[in-house]
Amino acid sequence: MGSGTKPILKALVVADHVYKDVATGKMIVCGIFHNLVVRAPQQSPIQMEQVQGGFSAGSPFAYVSVTDADGKHQFSLRYVDLSTDHVYFDTTIETDCKDPLETIDLAIPLPPLCTEPGVYALELLWKTNDPMGSFRITVGELK
Repeated sequence: MGSGTKPILKALVVADHVYKDVATGKMIVCGIFHNLVVRAPQQSPIQMEQVQGGFSAGSPFAYVSVTDADGKHQFSLRYVDLSTDHVYFDTTIETDCKDPLETIDLAIPLPPLCTEPGVYALELLWKTNDPMGSFRITVGELK
């Protein structure tokens, strides 16, 4: 699978929306966020949500950009609680690229993110176990 050389991660972000401009091929990443704020339980049982996107209301997207990924490659994208190492979701992504100089841009719809207070990371792994990068998200309570 692939050239055996680890691809290079150019970008990994979480955002409300990811679009592709059909005319130019440019990716448009809107609403990048690192923090989520939820209401404390004693204030209201209703939690604040992100703008619609991804799988359902409250679901964001991951934007991933890699290069030097000639041939077939398999990646794993997972969302992890950094205090417990609990994996909330894990998905496999496969690419096939004929040009090692080409950049592969991916817009990946995500399920709703965990909104319990804590620190989480969206992690990209190569061949499902070799870390390439991560994007940290902190969930805090609105007091």
